[in-house]
Amino acid sequence: MRSFTTLNQPYRAYPIVGSNTHVETIFAYFFRSTPDVSLRRECLRTKDNGAVSLDWVVGDDYSLPPSSPTLILLPGLTGGSGDSYIRHMLMSARKKGWRVVVFNSRGCGHGPVTTPKFYSASFMGDISEVVDHVSSRYPDANLYAAGWSLGGNLIVRYLAQESAGCRLSGAVSLCNPFDLVAADEDLRKGFSIVYDKIIASTLRGIFKKHALLFEEMSDEYNIPAAANCRSIREFDEALTSGELKLYVDCYTRRWTLRVGCG
Repeated sequence: MRSFTTLNQPYRAYPIVGSNTHVETIFAYFFRSTPDVSLRRECLRTKDNGAVSLDWVVGDDYSLPPSSPTLILLPGLTGGSGDSYIRHMLMSARKKGWRVVVFNSRGCGHGPVTTPKFYSASFMGDISEVVDHVSSRYPDANLYAAGWSLGGNLIVRYLAQESAGCRLSGAVSLCNPFDLVAADEDLRKGFSIVYDKIIASTLRGIFKKHALLFEEMSDEYNIPAAANCRSIREFDEALTSGELKLYVDCYTRRWTLRVGCG
């Protein structure tokens, strides 16, 4: 850490844009550019017959040696390889000669949902399989991961789960909602309600595309509630917590990293 001299320097927010967290978020959403990059999609079939989408930069297998550092990017909730913040990180890593792959969770980034099971903060199966898959594909490369929000949460949980056996040489967790209970409560207050509704709208859209898959599980899931949710919590109540057969409050408390890292 001594080499990161910027950590010892005072933080100076960018004028106006960086003066407020909401202003910064909204400005980036509407005005930040989205780099144009050609991606090649690989659909990885998981052990439970689900599928996740891995987006690789076109031509990397020809232009980069197998030993090039490889970076797995994990977007936030409902995010994917088309998001601006993902593209900017991807381009920055590529300029350094790194191979980059974006891990799109089930149904995200226009990816498929092949079983009646979504992703959540509690489900570690997919990230474990993705890391194993990428590691086996490039066994001579140092493997790294960077994630935002839910993606960052999964990375930290994965590191704790794998411990000394972890295949990652390094990882970065950004904007991690360590305490899911506090995050859930905050999303129902003030201006954060706007974010909650926007994310819920995206969740509804993803679910409706694949709702037929869940009909056979109607005794476990509340399909109409998931298809018409107006908040992330409502979606969890209808679907996510159903996977674990837990009430939502138990779900968020059980899987909060504040407890897991304590």
